[in-house]
Amino acid sequence: MMKKLNDLHIPSLIVLIFITFQIGYINLLPLLFRGFFPGSMAIGSVIVMLIIAGTAYFLQATNGSVWERPQGYKLIFTLMVFFLMYLTIIVISQLYPSPVSDNQAEINYINTHIGAINQLFFKFTLIFLAPLFEELLFRGWLVWGLAGWGKIIQFILPTLLFTLVHGPSRLADWLTYGSLATLLMIIRFYTKKVQYPMFAHIIWNAFSSF
Repeated sequence: MMKKLNDLHIPSLIVLIFITFQIGYINLLPLLFRGFFPGSMAIGSVIVMLIIAGTAYFLQATNGSVWERPQGYKLIFTLMVFFLMYLTIIVISQLYPSPVSDNQAEINYINTHIGAINQLFFKFTLIFLAPLFEELLFRGWLVWGLAGWGKIIQFILPTLLFTLVHGPSRLADWLTYGSLATLLMIIRFYTKKVQYPMFAHIIWNAFSSF
């Protein structure tokens, strides 16, 4: 069954519907995490974990693009690109100093308007669940779904969508999120597995959240 699905390669319309749903979900998720009612953070985390688990299982079962036994040279490459990401953001911040992005402002607002328990769930979501979710979507599902469109479209479209989802409103925001998206996609294309950009993304969010 999975091989037949892989051979059909998912019609472009289904891929676009999935993109639309996920982008809407990502944008609405912070509202759930504002802590409007007890347990909202836990419910949100469970929802995201279920989506992550289902997407990871489907992708791994159809094309094996998610996990492999960690390869040393791929890990080294990932860390090198992560260091380049860090240097790139420093350069951008020096060239275009600006207030925090709308996306970061939303994160800061949530983090300061919820209780201690919800803060733990929020940190867990921000550091672990969000990178897993986004990597499976943009550098997992989309890269696979767009395989028939050629390498250039595979690279550019998910990169652009990743940038747009983070709500850039200034040149510095576009450069920041665009650079991160590009470098994460370079890791994905070089390693051919989603786990390596996941690793870099988790480290990045961990640094950014403290």
